[in-house]
Amino acid sequence: MYHKYESINLFEYGLNDSLTLGAKYGYIYASQTGFGTNKGLTDPEFLTRFKVWGNSKNIISIQPSIKIPLGNANKDRPFSTGQYDAEIRLLWGSSFLDARQSFFNLETAYKIRGGNNPDEIKVDAAGGIYLASKTMALAQLFSTASAGHEAISITTRNPSDFYTQKLEISLVHTIKKHLSIQVGIYGEVFSENSARGNGAF
Repeated sequence: MYHKYESINLFEYGLNDSLTLGAKYGYIYASQTGFGTNKGLTDPEFLTRFKVWGNSKNIISIQPSIKIPLGNANKDRPFSTGQYDAEIRLLWGSSFLDARQSFFNLETAYKIRGGNNPDEIKVDAAGGIYLASKTMALAQLFSTASAGHEAISITTRNPSDFYTQKLEISLVHTIKKHLSIQVGIYGEVFSENSARGNGAF
């Protein structure tokens, strides 16, 4: 049995309507029967998001990011690969049904992994609709595949090939102007060469 508890912290600051800076890090506590417990900070990730184009209903942005290892991957850094990772992400967001403040968001990314880890291709989708003036229903699908996966490449399969899709359903409730709370469930709806899991947050 494997259990994981994590706190992921994302900070973003908009310098203007077209440029946002951000940083992300987290703390993870994980235990697995027969293998003991690991806990510690994740490596920090820094991002910059540029607005490429937009109108009253749509916006397209590009977001490069880099993960910086805080140290070597060892018992003191159980959730670090000890390697730099870099990602370039394209984002498109669109709003519709003004009365319900509905939106749809689509993102695709290529992540360059350091060391022997396979690069990753990601496609994420999200949609939300307000059920009431302060409560939004949100559905998100996160898809990740190794860059050499047979479904997206003509290269030969290898043991590092994997593909996973995670579905997340939640409610977001506005407490006050600058504070909201999100509760939901998630689980892998498809996986290949990757362990399935589910959880709540």
